[in-house]
Amino acid sequence: MTALDFDDILQQVGSFGAYQKFVLAFVLFPATLPCAFISWNQLFMSGTPSTYHCKIPGRDYLTTADLLYFIPNSTKDDEAGLDKCRMFDFDFFTLSGLNSRARNTSLAIVPCKYGWTYDTSVYNSTVVTEWNLVCDKELYVTHAYTINAAGGLFSIFFIGYIADRYGRRVCYFMVLVISLCSSIATAFTPNYTWFAISRFFVGVGTGWTYMLPVMIGMELIGPAHRALLSVVVSIYYTVGMLLLGGMAYWINTWRWFALVSCLPMVPLLGLWWSMPESPRYLLSQKRYDKLADFLREVARRNSQRLEPDFDADLPGILKKINQSSSSESGKKRNDCDGYSMLDLFRTPNLRKKTLILIFANVCNLGVYLGLTLYGPSINDNPHWDFFLSGIAEMPGYLLTSLMCDRLGRRFSIVSTMVMAGSAGIVAACVSSSGAISALVFVSKMAITVAFLISELLEDEIFPTVVRAEGHSVTAFSSNFFTLGVSYLVFLGHQYAALPLLIFGGICLVAAFFVLFLPETANTDLPQTLEDAELSGKNVTLKTIFSFKIPQRVHHDTKAYLAAGTDSVDESVPMKQKSGSI
Repeated sequence: MTALDFDDILQQVGSFGAYQKFVLAFVLFPATLPCAFISWNQLFMSGTPSTYHCKIPGRDYLTTADLLYFIPNSTKDDEAGLDKCRMFDFDFFTLSGLNSRARNTSLAIVPCKYGWTYDTSVYNSTVVTEWNLVCDKELYVTHAYTINAAGGLFSIFFIGYIADRYGRRVCYFMVLVISLCSSIATAFTPNYTWFAISRFFVGVGTGWTYMLPVMIGMELIGPAHRALLSVVVSIYYTVGMLLLGGMAYWINTWRWFALVSCLPMVPLLGLWWSMPESPRYLLSQKRYDKLADFLREVARRNSQRLEPDFDADLPGILKKINQSSSSESGKKRNDCDGYSMLDLFRTPNLRKKTLILIFANVCNLGVYLGLTLYGPSINDNPHWDFFLSGIAEMPGYLLTSLMCDRLGRRFSIVSTMVMAGSAGIVAACVSSSGAISALVFVSKMAITVAFLISELLEDEIFPTVVRAEGHSVTAFSSNFFTLGVSYLVFLGHQYAALPLLIFGGICLVAAFFVLFLPETANTDLPQTLEDAELSGKNVTLKTIFSFKIPQRVHHDTKAYLAAGTDSVDESVPMKQKSGSI
């Protein structure tokens, strides 16, 4: 006898019918689009011009030959031309004209005294040029990235709990308002301190404006289409990146850019009336009547006719499913009140899987962020390099759709992590900027696949009762350990190969540990901690190299109703579904 679960109920009402397609296309996918805008607009707001030098008062239009009279040559091996941070110690307010074409090499060389003059061919203004965040303040830009990431880290302490306790829908609009208000505030900040504070609060909401709609979608559809959902929602995210690059090219004044890049979030407030609550959340909260009404509406929209007995007894069936799945180690906890993220570490198998997912997430997020930040520094055209970085993700989505269900989650993640790591290490060993760009492109494409499927794997490994908090654990850990990524990329200005070597190495190590996770393709989403603990419990050294995909089995609900129990006899014929997309 095998227990009926919620995926079987979804199969009856339509697990991927007209209703789900409408909600995904017009509600959940658009809800994730602006996340890319507020995730990466700081990259252009904080852009540093490639050429700048000490300001010469009253002499803004000097030729390079004239500037050599006031500014020494750079002494850095990787920096030709004028020194960016030092000048000859003239008193320019008493100096009249150029008295000599001879260089004043006998004068003392001092840090820039009167500010800087910046090249405006790429950026008209940025926070760097407005507040002179160069030379001894160069790290302030990196600090701002870290502060933004710290906001995401801080949010994990309470957003996951709110999502599990009060619902995914309410939580989404809360973080949307936080992100919108703080993004608008960024455009009006008077100094660096207030800029950093506003970016902290932007970071609080950014990741969740993407994660929560995806979570609702995952819990609204059947297992056969979860990979497709991950691919399509990621395409929306990448389209947002590409649009942002074009927006930054045309709007090169940072305050206007900060304002315009956050305005697409405003229409999303209107989704309050059309975004559904997660049905699995309603089940975990024992709101059986409301969930039954919702499922009947889904069936109607999907043109699915429910059997009269099934329709009439739907609340009772849902209650039995919840009671059956909530029975764990002698406990009958039917809601989320008694659960916490600590439950992920209480039992050995779930603890092992959680730790591996944490490390995989650290790898994916760290390498993804690192390559995105590293890419624009390879050449002198940041908008084009950022555009290429976004384009690199598109082949990754094609690979995901081809690999994820056909080859399984584990093989797809392991192989692409190995590809990303190998490309990164090779890129660190070559000197041609063209070859480096091509290898970074390959590495970014591969880590995109690994990142995408790892998110799917989290949804399929963490049980419903702590799924949001499970995401919180992995998100907190990955955000914490990747706070230093921007500093690592900054070191690349001095040692260009170092970031690529580290990114490549961590990918190869993570690929090994992912081998110890269970295959989740075609499996039911675990509802309870017991379900999650039993999944993949008997992994051995022999089975970790087996990439066999389990067959999806659907229970016969008619037999369930006829039996009048909460289980179905194994002898009843089952429907098979491959789950390929």
